[in-house]
Amino acid sequence: MKSLPRFFLSEYEYAKGKYYLNEEKILKHARKVLRITKGDKVILFDGEGTSYLSEVELLSKEVMVAKVLEKNVEEIPERPHIILAQGLPKAGKIDTILRMNTEVGVRKFVLFESDYSVVKAKHYDEKKMQRLGKVVQEASRQSVNNFIPEVAPAVSFNELLNLKADYKLILHTDSEDSTKVDLRQIKEKIRVDDEILILIGPEGGFSEKEVNSALKSGFKLVKLNLPVLRTETAGMVVSSFLLI
Repeated sequence: MKSLPRFFLSEYEYAKGKYYLNEEKILKHARKVLRITKGDKVILFDGEGTSYLSEVELLSKEVMVAKVLEKNVEEIPERPHIILAQGLPKAGKIDTILRMNTEVGVRKFVLFESDYSVVKAKHYDEKKMQRLGKVVQEASRQSVNNFIPEVAPAVSFNELLNLKADYKLILHTDSEDSTKVDLRQIKEKIRVDDEILILIGPEGGFSEKEVNSALKSGFKLVKLNLPVLRTETAGMVVSSFLLI
C-alpha cells in the first residue's frame, strides 16, 4: 500500500478540527509534485510525536485545508538519546550531515567552531539556522519520523565542553590507540534512557589542545575498527552503531 503524503505543521492555523496550512513551499509541492486534490488523505505531524490522519478539503496557491480524521500520539522511541556535536564543515556539507543523521535517529545537533574550522560560528546567523531547521524537518518527513531533532545555534569549542550527558565521546584519529576506548565496549554499557554526546571535528579534526581539554571535561576518546572517516560520514557511522 502506498504511503500517504506527509506534511510538517510549520505555518498553519487550527480551527474546528481543521488545519489551515499556508507555507508556500508545502502548497507548491502538494499541488505541482504530489497532485493532491480534494478528498485525498494526508498525514500532518508536529515534530514532537503527534500526527494527524487528515482529509484535504481545499488546496489552492494560498492554503491547504485539511480536516482531522484521527490523532496519533507516539512515545519517544526507547533507545539512547544521541546528541551530535558537529564541528563546522566547509560549505555544502552541513545539509548532508543534518539530513543523514536525522534519518538515522539523532535527537539533537550542536554545531561548534573548533581550531581547525574554516567556517566560523559567526557565519551561522539566524537566517541560516532557520534554513537548517527546514533541512531536518524535510529529512524527518521523508524518513517518516514524527520527532524532529533540535538544531542548536553554533557555539565555541569551550562552550561545548560544558554540556551534560551520561556519556561524552570524542572521535579523534591522530591520538595513540592505547588511549582510546573501543566503541563496542561503550555500547555494551549504554542503557536505553542514556544521553550520549558525540564530538565530531571538522575536516582537519581536533587540535591536541582541544583533545586535552575534552578529556579534562570528562570526554572519552573512542576508536572504530574502520578506516579514517570523513567529517560528513563519521557522525552517522557512530550514531547508527550506537542506536542499532
